[in-house]
Amino acid sequence: MWERTNQLPVEEEIRKRRWKWIGHTLRKSSNCITRQALT
Repeated sequence: MWERTNQLPVEEEIRKRRWKWIGHTLRKSSNCITRQALT
């Protein structure tokens, strides 16, 4: 069904967006609170 609608499964979409957010957060300055929470 995913191939017919050209969509990713929900789990895969969440995983992709989570990694994108983590990468964005790690590029922020070191004094940013969200980056401090990850490192």
